Amino acid sequence: MVASNLTVSELEQVLARTDPDLLEAANEVDVSLLRWSLGLTPLERLRACTRTAGTLERLRRGLAYQ
Repeated sequence: MVASNLTVSELEQVLARTDPDLLEAANEVDVSLLRWSLGLTPLERLRACTRTAGTLERLRRGLAYQ
């Protein structure tokens, strides 16, 4: 178990040893999208998520531009 009082640097070192894929994914997070999402109300977030899911489904089916 990892102690809860680790510094960011120490946590990065633990992740590098135990789950380097997670560490790599965390470094690719677009913080501006998180900030944008936090500026929305819960209902606006749900609507944005629903629109995105619909777009991804259309792309999956090859119908994105119909």
